[in-house]
Amino acid sequence: MHATGRAGGYSGNGTRPLTFLIFLLLAAALLLSPAGAANMTGKLLLSPAGAANMTGKLLWTYNDANDVVDVAITPDGDYVAAVSQSNTLVFFDRGGTLLWTYPTQMRPTSVALSPGGDRAVFGNVGGKMGVVDGKGDLVWEYSMGGSVESVAVATGGTTVAAGSANYQIAALDSAGKAIWTKTTDGSVTALAITPAGDPLAAGTSSYGVDLYSGDGDEEWSTSVEGSVVDLAMSDDGSTIVVVTGLNRLTAFDGQGNQDWSLILPVAPSAVGISPDGAYVAVGLADGKVNVFSRSGAMQYVLSTGGEVDGVDLTTGATRVAIADRDNQIYVFEGFPAAPSTPTPTATPTLTETVTTEPTPVTPTGTPTIPPPGSLALSSVPSGAEVRIGGIPAGVTPLTVGDLSPGSYMVEVSAEGYNTAEISVAIASGETTSLAVELVPVTIPAGAGIPFPAAALTLILAAGIALWWRQGHR
Repeated sequence: MHATGRAGGYSGNGTRPLTFLIFLLLAAALLLSPAGAANMTGKLLLSPAGAANMTGKLLWTYNDANDVVDVAITPDGDYVAAVSQSNTLVFFDRGGTLLWTYPTQMRPTSVALSPGGDRAVFGNVGGKMGVVDGKGDLVWEYSMGGSVESVAVATGGTTVAAGSANYQIAALDSAGKAIWTKTTDGSVTALAITPAGDPLAAGTSSYGVDLYSGDGDEEWSTSVEGSVVDLAMSDDGSTIVVVTGLNRLTAFDGQGNQDWSLILPVAPSAVGISPDGAYVAVGLADGKVNVFSRSGAMQYVLSTGGEVDGVDLTTGATRVAIADRDNQIYVFEGFPAAPSTPTPTATPTLTETVTTEPTPVTPTGTPTIPPPGSLALSSVPSGAEVRIGGIPAGVTPLTVGDLSPGSYMVEVSAEGYNTAEISVAIASGETTSLAVELVPVTIPAGAGIPFPAAALTLILAAGIALWWRQGHR
């Protein structure tokens, strides 16, 4: 009897496996009851506000023999520069035609373009910073003594800056002569400079962001959550955006005050800002680039074939340039530029009418950024938490301003109530009002009632003991 019962497991009175199965089902029912599942949403919200206004059209690509490390684009989109692990600086026109290449001698780390495209600057691991003119000729070189991790350049190359792994920042004039140098408390991982050369922003591996005047005086210093991976600054210096190794994107104003901050879903590798400060692009390790508005609202997502290493934007985000580890340079169309208004001649003369195919014209005017709108939100009950585009916005009642026109997913939640999700359209220059009445959470009749953990443990223990006793009779 004993040997037979242990071998088959179903002999004897047959109650041992059945009893144990009942106890297991009871435990599973308790764990998966609605009361236990009420705190689990299993939902990912993505709000592509404004996506209807952008094209996301891939304009052109360039395939390098090795990983592309960094990329830069002029504010008007007329020129693009990039560096790759082929130890090469490449330079393109607006249509993606390769104009020239320049050897960086050792593995490059970063690249920057002057607003007019007449100066391209690169840094390499050998401690060299090189300045090349718009024709591909070397203007001058500067040695930092340690790997050059970041570079920046002002209009016409009047000020060129480099940051190194040996804790140094150097600002140089158009001839390569040092204007000022600084020693930081960490590797200088990122630099940004305005077209006028004043101010200059620096990010370090020691969790620091510093702003310097054109003379090298420190205007302010602040700490961020994690080592600075990259930073970017608007042309007027009023907005500085930073991404860190702790998946944090933070925006500061020109005085060092934090405007907003959010946690990214994937590790960031690069950040760019449009020269007018209207849009922010973040490159991620999963090959995607998330584009946000000035206020931090998600606008749209672009995808590439490999981990993003560099990203840059034109004015108004009309174009987005991306470098990735799939050996590619991508240039996407973002928000279409507003066409310039033609100026008629004083006395037009019409001699004959000829019908021809229209000739494509590239818009050259500065795009018009529509005024932001706002959202006034109330709820019953009040004090509910609000997320706009997946980003915490505060508690009700509240008014959120500086929202780019477009559609947003608004999430309103409170303890003991079902979460409400509403798609809201924000109009330019207007305040949209929204009143939400939350529905209390109800437990359906017959639903599981949560047991304390100790009681559940006793039930499982009793089941196992009964199973063991019956199996050893």
